[in-house]
Amino acid sequence: MTSTPRACVFAEEKVMDAESGDAKPRFPRKSSRAALVVLVLTAGLLAAGTAVAFRRYENTSRIAAAYELALRGAELRESRPEDAALLGAAAVSIRPDEVTRASLADTLLLHRRSVVFGTVNVDSVAISADGSLAITSDLHTGVKIWELSSEMDDSVEASDISALKDHEGWVTAIALTPDGKVALTAGSDDGSMSVWDLTHPRRPVKAGGMVVGDVVNGVTKVALAADGRTAVAGTENGDVTLWDLTRKSHPVRLSELRGAKSRVGGLAMSADGRTVVSAAGGSGVVWDVTDRARPVRLATLDRPGSTVEGVALSADGRTALVGGLTDVDRRNGAHMWDLSTPARPVHLATLPARMSEVYNVALAADGKTAMTSGFGGLTMLWDLRDRSRPVRTATLKGPATLANGVAMAASGTTVMMATPRWGAFTWNIAGVGEDPLRTFCDGPRYFQHVDRQWWDRWMDGHAWPPALDEAEDIAPCSQL
Repeated sequence: MTSTPRACVFAEEKVMDAESGDAKPRFPRKSSRAALVVLVLTAGLLAAGTAVAFRRYENTSRIAAAYELALRGAELRESRPEDAALLGAAAVSIRPDEVTRASLADTLLLHRRSVVFGTVNVDSVAISADGSLAITSDLHTGVKIWELSSEMDDSVEASDISALKDHEGWVTAIALTPDGKVALTAGSDDGSMSVWDLTHPRRPVKAGGMVVGDVVNGVTKVALAADGRTAVAGTENGDVTLWDLTRKSHPVRLSELRGAKSRVGGLAMSADGRTVVSAAGGSGVVWDVTDRARPVRLATLDRPGSTVEGVALSADGRTALVGGLTDVDRRNGAHMWDLSTPARPVHLATLPARMSEVYNVALAADGKTAMTSGFGGLTMLWDLRDRSRPVRTATLKGPATLANGVAMAASGTTVMMATPRWGAFTWNIAGVGEDPLRTFCDGPRYFQHVDRQWWDRWMDGHAWPPALDEAEDIAPCSQL
């Protein structure tokens, strides 16, 4: 097993800092960049043995060149997005690793971001399975239904088609069935909830309503089974109640899931309505609600020295993602659990966060794509196909330093973010996480390449990467 030279690790950290916002993206001056590359090359030559050192030199020099291109692309992302994408693609073609792929994906996704016009201070978002319908709860403009459509430029356009007007106070918790036909909204002040029939989303109908009970400061979280016949609600004072919505005009309170008497910060239900995961008092709890009148507490999702906040479940209930302040070393992140045997959950992996506590999480229906967010304005996308080794595929950057909530379509192709000042945002993430280079190369970009003339014209006096001295150009798509 070979280790990555320290200089390469340093270069990788510089790219990741630019991606995460830990440092302002800045391309090194010619002298410092050259020194970095020399350091990288020297690390390879000093390894051991001439043949080994030469192979190490070749590999290390390519890493240096790739990270140099990726870093320059990150710097140009806002001002010259097309050039930034080309540089990112060139980096991936030279060194296809997690760092270069994520850097290219970040560039592509920045320009797939769309503002949901008409939103201001959004507390919650929900989205249908196919990504065609969304709901936002705005503390200024109320609860609105949006029709989502994909545009030619790969963005997602949101059109305001109707509103859900019932609660007098703020609506801080919403849920939507995968088919987009049933919605649940909850008020922040009185513990009231409303059930909505969205069969015709342009003409929503209030089907029924209920009150959770003696609630202080209202309902914090709600969730629905896929068929819309079972609901669960959590409150500020820790009550978690299960409801039968078979007759939506007459909801029936079934039972209470008795846990910690503190704010419910996370709530999720499997598609079949048989498994619930709740988070309160810093602890995550797995419930079997197959017998809805007699819920059974099965297990806790706790890690030493951690607190639990946001919760998400895959459709089959086998994968759970919980956020909070986690890890024994007080690092921040989210934890992934295998609930194949719900009474004996198995911790699979940690999804680290570089800047903040993670308290918003979302999962695609198949559990293979995830979102995590918190303070710092960063929402990260993750590839969970290998559940023991999550891979960060991209960072969704909004203008705010705080995300109130996130939502992901079941297909994992459309996502939303709620912010407290700038409103809601949508992204089309189709294809970007799985293979950002192929996404870049689809269409007219296929024949783009970076040659020395292009470099000299557009790279503001920065020298051609020393490690690429023998190459006349870089054609990222030629290898596909």
